[in-house]
Amino acid sequence: MKKKFVFPLIAVGILAVAGALWLGIGQAKADSNMPAMTEQLSEKLGVDQSKVESAMQEIRTEHQAEEKAARDAKLDQAVEDGVLTEDQKTTLIQKRDQMREQMQQQRQEMQQWMKDQNIDADKLHQYQSGGAGMGRGGHMGGYGDM
Repeated sequence: MKKKFVFPLIAVGILAVAGALWLGIGQAKADSNMPAMTEQLSEKLGVDQSKVESAMQEIRTEHQAEEKAARDAKLDQAVEDGVLTEDQKTTLIQKRDQMREQMQQQRQEMQQWMKDQNIDADKLHQYQSGGAGMGRGGHMGGYGDM
């Protein structure tokens, strides 16, 4: 009986970790591009940059809440289907949150290190594999994306 639950549990765990990494990378990418993007939007729209920054932050917060709700709904379904217990779901969510915090800390450490080394992440960005696009994920190799 236990073996029946081990493989689905491992799969759900891997998906949760991958989701956390994907969100963390996407967040880092968005954060590293934020000043240049808000400045460009502000200029093109003729709107104060602080208003653009506020609107972008609001959209990001809403998007993150929607993504979290979707992930949690999937985990709720895994509990209903008997793949996870409620305790396992809670532990998985806690681990996902812990990893997200660790990634945030690592990203901040990398940004500080680059600043200490006098490396301009905005200028360096154009030389990274992901180019200057606004896409999420898939840009793990970037120096400013940590």
